[in-house]
Amino acid sequence: MTRRILIFGLSIVALCLIAGTARYFYQQSQTHQAAFTLDKNKPGQIAEIEHVSSAPQSESIQQPTAEVLSNRVTEYHINVKLDEQENTLTGSETVTWTHPGKKSVNELYLHLYPNAFTSADSTFMKESGGKLRNDAMPKDGWGSMELTEIRTTDGISLLHRIQYVQPDDGNSKDKTLVRVRLPVSVQSGESITLKINFTVKLPKIFARMGAAGDFVMAGQWFPKVSVYEPAGTRGRATEGWNLHQYHGNSEFYADFSIYSVGIDVPENYTVAATGFPTKAARIQDGRKHVQYYADDVHDFAWAASPDFIYAEEPFSSDSVPGVRIKLYLDPPIRI
Repeated sequence: MTRRILIFGLSIVALCLIAGTARYFYQQSQTHQAAFTLDKNKPGQIAEIEHVSSAPQSESIQQPTAEVLSNRVTEYHINVKLDEQENTLTGSETVTWTHPGKKSVNELYLHLYPNAFTSADSTFMKESGGKLRNDAMPKDGWGSMELTEIRTTDGISLLHRIQYVQPDDGNSKDKTLVRVRLPVSVQSGESITLKINFTVKLPKIFARMGAAGDFVMAGQWFPKVSVYEPAGTRGRATEGWNLHQYHGNSEFYADFSIYSVGIDVPENYTVAATGFPTKAARIQDGRKHVQYYADDVHDFAWAASPDFIYAEEPFSSDSVPGVRIKLYLDPPIRI
């Protein structure tokens, strides 16, 4: 296991813990707030909380290294702003895709995963019945994603060239996969860059995505390029796009990529995200802007809350030269 893959894995585990912990405590605190008071007969409980609260309140700043661990088919530069009152995200994305195959390509495909939560008619909702593991979709907790602009670097708008496709089940009401017809063909080894504007209406938190009170979990939140597989990939005979909608029982497939992501939240919020911050947070007009970077990973997720308790510890072993293990918790407990 390489160092960066381990770091990414630890980041995803931590973010999943955040989502689960926050959802559990958010629900429980509505009716059982008294249950979280300290037990005076358990002195160790105070010591544990004091230890956490003495941890650093912000992540350590790091810089990318020159080491390359993947083919980096895609590169994402994203800026996103949270509207905490409306539970929406407004984002701009510049994505560069490098053709890994041999045949010329005239179209790209984007996953718009938040559209799985648009209504009960999406493929995800129909297959899952609004349930995932021990979780259930909150009543009237719908969310969505809208592409508001797609342009080439030459300024050519491609918004009129998009078409929602449903290759798995033909469900015309499912809008989790979209085809973008390109103005020029992309040859083997060539790259194309698209500039995309988008908005996301966060659902009530469900399936690792959404908002609960002032806690936000942004998983699968941006337009993501589908995987183009060269011949021989996973045993396929001919090259082509791997195209699937968001299903009730599936995971997410993407190329290993570079991510540079700026996140704008209220000043009192703390952000947890894949990768690491590359500069100190910028505070202006009651807002906080943080800049994160990750490379050789196949996804980028983030969470935010005004109540995060943060802890960071270094770890190393004979096979792992050194990583930082980061933990964010969003409990309703305050002393």
